[in-house]
Amino acid sequence: MLHHAKAVDLFTRIDHRIQSQALQGRDHRREIRDRLRAEAIRHSLAGQLDALSAAIARNAETALDVAQGVIEHLSDLKDRFEHSRGRIERATENASDQATRRGSAPGPGV
Repeated sequence: MLHHAKAVDLFTRIDHRIQSQALQGRDHRREIRDRLRAEAIRHSLAGQLDALSAAIARNAETALDVAQGVIEHLSDLKDRFEHSRGRIERATENASDQATRRGSAPGPGV
């Protein structure tokens, strides 16, 4: 009987506390509903975050592949440029050497 009396006393104190809070403007039903809704959203977001993480990983891999292709293409362009510049420099040196030889060689009738 003592446990029953303690339970009734506890229930009465809790009811009094809830009523006092309600009079002060606290809406326990709304708070419980909002808490349950937030918990449901958190649970839902956890699954969405996993899917988003997987999509990011897939797209990151694709982006890295594209970036590697760009790097290789630019490296190839640089190599071609270096090769072309060398050929132009050699052609310029050859033309300069030929002009020098023509200018220093005695002309006809000299």
